[in-house]
Amino acid sequence: MTMFSERLSQFIASIGETPTSFEAKIGVSKGAIYKPIRNGKTVGLEILVKIFSNYPGLDVEWLITGAGTMLKQGAHAAGGSPVVTEELPVGYSVMKGPRSVVRVIALRQAAGWDGIFEGRDHLVESFFYLPARMLPGGRNYAGFPVIENGMEPTLPLKSMLIAELVAPESYQRIQTGHVHVVITRRDIMIRRITNRLRERDALQAFADNSDYGPIDIPLAEISSVWKARALFSSSFSGERHQLYQLYQDLEERIRLLESRGDHPA
Repeated sequence: MTMFSERLSQFIASIGETPTSFEAKIGVSKGAIYKPIRNGKTVGLEILVKIFSNYPGLDVEWLITGAGTMLKQGAHAAGGSPVVTEELPVGYSVMKGPRSVVRVIALRQAAGWDGIFEGRDHLVESFFYLPARMLPGGRNYAGFPVIENGMEPTLPLKSMLIAELVAPESYQRIQTGHVHVVITRRDIMIRRITNRLRERDALQAFADNSDYGPIDIPLAEISSVWKARALFSSSFSGERHQLYQLYQDLEERIRLLESRGDHPA
């Protein structure tokens, strides 16, 4: 179950706003939305009233408890509709219904970035929308251009990985074997992750390209983590990554032997 601050952040992103622009939309003081989201807190009743009065299409139970869905079925909100019905010009496909915004990141400026878009306009090269049926609405997405070959053949050069921000309190639940973008104080890397936080207080990063070795990323150096959700590429390969799987199998066998008191030769 997500936290209140995460759900509020998801809704704000789904309507193409930032926490600060949302504050202006609903008429609350500066920081009244941004600070609770940043610190993982809730907001007061007065602010909730302003949110729902401006966006009646937002489901109260979902925002407060996480139950149900973000939007009331068939609802439209005054002051800013979370149900987008804009039709695109002739020559483009028509996009109706909920949609998700994806902000394309300027990688060379993103080292040390905590994943918060507010006040970081220089990090966003451009943005585009995708239907919520492709990317679930109300989440924080970013597009990361693939500019090195560490994840070939899975992620070809010049493709773009679309990823969802992982809340720091969810790092312990990062699933081993999934592709993530890890942003540290000095670097941005796209790798398969093995979760070693309980054992080593670190994430271990593996490349699909066998020319690159594994890297330990200490938790203290991590600025933000993004989970891969989609890939834009004209040459996507779905072949199995045997080297990575073999390494995982060997580590699992070693842990099993150690738990039995044996020592691998």
